[in-house]
Amino acid sequence: MKKYIYFLLAVFCVTMVSCGDDNNTNDEPIQPDNTEDNKFPTELVGVWCYYSGSPNSLFVEFNEEDILNMTYTFTSNGNLNETFVYYSPDYEGKKTSTIGNWSVENKKLSIYDWNGNKFNGDVSYKINDDNSMTLTINGNSAIYYKQEDIVKYYSKLILGGWNNNWPANGKIRYTFSSDGTAERQSNYINGFFYGSSSFTWSISGNELITQNEGVSEQGKSTINYLNKRSLSWGTLYLIKE
Repeated sequence: MKKYIYFLLAVFCVTMVSCGDDNNTNDEPIQPDNTEDNKFPTELVGVWCYYSGSPNSLFVEFNEEDILNMTYTFTSNGNLNETFVYYSPDYEGKKTSTIGNWSVENKKLSIYDWNGNKFNGDVSYKINDDNSMTLTINGNSAIYYKQEDIVKYYSKLILGGWNNNWPANGKIRYTFSSDGTAERQSNYINGFFYGSSSFTWSISGNELITQNEGVSEQGKSTINYLNKRSLSWGTLYLIKE
């Protein structure tokens, strides 16, 4: 008899727990499903900065080698802004192109401009293990990091030689070394630099901190962008050797 009573109590308890699971007594709202079925997945929302690969514009025809930097801003309400910096023999400029709208279906991006014209090419993306994004436009892939993440790579990206490539303004070459020293070369004549100065460098966030030899005061300049092909801080625009 006692075993029967214990059995009934066990069934009663299991039944009560099951009903409790079915009824949501929590006052917190149920969050929407954020999978690839969601038109605006949060994994894409934010400002994405070019890191490496083959950058491409969605609506503006440009040679890939002329693009120095590219950013995409995806908003949670489906707006998309494309900004790119480009090189030409006469000047370095900045062009902003507001694409219009974006949505996702099975990792495929649908892009429309403000006039409702759809981008007819193939656009897809992949979020990588290091939180970078591989964006592929018509078969050309480039890697992007969110604005708050790419600064973590600045100290490695800056290493090596950089040229301004604008002889009209006087060609300049910068070389950054991993030991925190750097060299600036100028007075470029007939293929040679005849002027040189040394300084130390460090990076904090998106600021480049420099100190010239024999000078106690430090200089700070905001890094406008830094990727594997180009660097800009202050008013300087440089290309990786």
